[in-house]
Amino acid sequence: MKKTTKILLVVLLLIELAAQLYLSSADSQTTDEAVHVSAGYTYWTKGDYRFNPEHPPLVKLLSALPLVFMDLKTPDDAIYWSKSGDFFYDNWRENRAYGEDFFYALGNNAKAMVFWSRLASVLITLVLGLMIFLLANKFYGEKIGLLALFVYVFNPTILAHGHLVTTDIAVSLGFILTLYSLYLMQKNKSWKYVIFMSLSLAVAFLSKFTAVILVPCIAAQLIYWLIAKKIKWREFWLLCLKIVCSALLLILIIFSVYGFDFRPAGDMSALKQQIINQNPAVDRALVDKIDSFGSIKNVLVPKDFFKGMVLVLGHTRAGHDSYLLGQTSRTGWWYYFPVVFTAKNSLFLLILIPPAIFYVFRKKDKTGFASMLLIFSAVYFLSAMTSKADLGIRHILPIFPLIFILISRLFIGSKKRYSHFLYIMFAAILLEVIIAFPFYISYFNQAFGWQKNGYKIASDSNADWGQDLVRIKKFIDSNKDEINHCENLFMDYGWDGKDSLNYYGIHGIAADNLSCQSKGCLITGSTSYVDPKNSWLWERGIEQRITPSTFFIKLN
Repeated sequence: MKKTTKILLVVLLLIELAAQLYLSSADSQTTDEAVHVSAGYTYWTKGDYRFNPEHPPLVKLLSALPLVFMDLKTPDDAIYWSKSGDFFYDNWRENRAYGEDFFYALGNNAKAMVFWSRLASVLITLVLGLMIFLLANKFYGEKIGLLALFVYVFNPTILAHGHLVTTDIAVSLGFILTLYSLYLMQKNKSWKYVIFMSLSLAVAFLSKFTAVILVPCIAAQLIYWLIAKKIKWREFWLLCLKIVCSALLLILIIFSVYGFDFRPAGDMSALKQQIINQNPAVDRALVDKIDSFGSIKNVLVPKDFFKGMVLVLGHTRAGHDSYLLGQTSRTGWWYYFPVVFTAKNSLFLLILIPPAIFYVFRKKDKTGFASMLLIFSAVYFLSAMTSKADLGIRHILPIFPLIFILISRLFIGSKKRYSHFLYIMFAAILLEVIIAFPFYISYFNQAFGWQKNGYKIASDSNADWGQDLVRIKKFIDSNKDEINHCENLFMDYGWDGKDSLNYYGIHGIAADNLSCQSKGCLITGSTSYVDPKNSWLWERGIEQRITPSTFFIKLN
């Protein structure tokens, strides 16, 4: 590797590190982070995985590790922990309340907890960036490696989520590692790559249950190789055998992470009857989940891992309240991810995607790696479109590294005039992300409203996710005269509970019963603002924008 390449590699990774560390301090805790971190903390301190089973433990364990060495108070076990002991009980409410108390209600240093718990996510983001460079460099040269890393470092979605304690960056790392391990397995006869694939799958499946989409991705790739005559039937069946062996090793790794817990799930009949007696109509869905959990006795994975898989698959099938283009839905839209992908990526990057796909077919790739990038991206994207739980672009993050490499391949053998055009596009990507700083969670490109109207496109983790508490506090302190003239100050920003507002010194009246007759001022996030039940607020207009996704509104 050239000395210049090494220097540029280090510079890009340092820029990523500096940006993510700054954002770790600037962005307050988003709504799921306390859930993940508090669950991970109990894994370390109690050796029990009852909290947050719908997400595998890897990211939570890594993120909570620094907190183990801090002197922290935890909620009384009798309040939340003991109630969550029954395996067949869906304890998400208790886990969320436990996390909110853990961070904000017991006198702990929440700011320090948020920063140190995010360190693991930042490091995973750096590792993923390095992996992108190494793969692009291996297959297409140092220049392509640096350009792929450049697009990664200056992508608003990566900047938005690379420091948060969520599972999306980690599963993206497992995704690209699995792709590469399959490539190596096909190119080499050695059985040592079975171990590499099992470890790659472990990173994915121990990070996020949506890693199950790797199954159709791998199947599609095998079928393509067979149809394109890249492999013969004998090689096909040998690859299948190796993949099965990798899966068996994966199960062993999963069991080891869960502490080789072979305890049976127990009898669920009493709990089922109790729920049916209490409220059979409302809790029918929970009873159905319990029926699903009963099959744990026939599954060769830890019971908590299986429970999480059931919860996630049930969630994607049943749906979740979501918002898109002025509409709300419980079951989502098939076009949700195409819209948010188009809205939340730079226009200059989007311009390069069609020629990058065309280039895969036009420019013969002797390595065959580009076709793998395209097949895995397409299958994952199409699979995500079938989900009814449409909650944010972060759920398709695994395709981003693959797209970055495909786009960077456009420089291979390009003519001078075309190269100049590509460099202009890359420079525009950089300029745009600098202008958007530091509001990357709420980023939308110019065609979809930019910083002024982007919130009208999509909500939740696409725009407003609880990240603006520090900025709200600064706004209140900087506008005391205007705030004091408000008859009442209402707060509609309950992402992390009332105690989080008190912790940051934000005092106001909870907007639970707010109506068009209310008098005073309101601070609200865009997720609540676009909710049709608050449509009467739209006539009031936005007095000031605290951030692109947090508003100050005068009610009268």
